Formats: sequence, structure tokens, C-alpha cells
Amino acid sequence: MPVILNSVGIVFNDGTTHTTHPSQTSQKSNLASTNSDRSLSGDSGWVDHLGISFTTTVSGPVILWAQMSPTYESGAVDGRGRFLVDGVAYSDTSPSIAYQFDMNKATGSHKLWGMTGNLSAGAHTAYFQVRNVAGGTTWILNYWSGSDYFNVMYY
Repeated sequence: MPVILNSVGIVFNDGTTHTTHPSQTSQKSNLASTNSDRSLSGDSGWVDHLGISFTTTVSGPVILWAQMSPTYESGAVDGRGRFLVDGVAYSDTSPSIAYQFDMNKATGSHKLWGMTGNLSAGAHTAYFQVRNVAGGTTWILNYWSGSDYFNVMYY
């Protein structure tokens, strides 16, 4: 994650610097959405929920976010999320985004934010992946209403 914003750009914890100041180019955004149900039973493994292809014009970080509509949980679901960009995971701990202790009483943010390090200029592919890690349970995404969204913001 970035630690310093200054007139040069963004300095990351690993010492790399994004030197293109945002004022030098305009920000772009790609959005993907779905309103189809996705059922994940037991330990489902990572499943691509939404994907986006995008092309950056300069080297730099990419901001990723996902927002989910209400979900259905049968049993003590532990629903996790992560971002994958060009095959590299960019969510540190794959946090629980939907969790419950018993049926139909889900807690959790139902959203996830992330940021890559510097990506080279060019074509990239990003995925919002989901996983139910609790055996003997079922997590149904998009069950009640609305849509799930995945957004990629870049230069």
C-alpha cells in the first residue's frame, strides 16, 4: 500500500515510486457487474466472479474495488474475496466479506478494496474472485436483489 503522497508521486512500502503525477494524465475507470446468482458450497476454492480487461497508458498503481448486493448464507458461511491482476493476487489476507454464525444472519462488509504496485503500461486483466471456505455450507451471491460490481481505476 502507498505510504507517502508528494509532488513526485506515490512512494510504496517496498521503496518503488510511481512518478507520473495524476495531473499529467486523466484517470480512467472500467466497471463490470452481474445480477446472476453464483452458488459456492463447502470449500469452493477461488472462483472468478467478475473480470475486467483494461489498458493503462502509463506505468503506475491500479485501484480495485468490489461491492456486492445482499447474499444468502446457509450455515456458518465464511465468504472471502480477493483481486487477481495478471495472475497476481493483490489482497493481503483474503478477508471475510460475508460471515455468519447461523442461517440467514450474515455480517460482513460485502465489499473489498485493493491497490496494486506499479503495473507496466499496456493491456491487463483483473478479476474479483470469491471463495466459501466453510465446509458444509452454501453461499449464494446476488441471491436477494441488485447487482455485484467490480471497478478498476487506472491511468
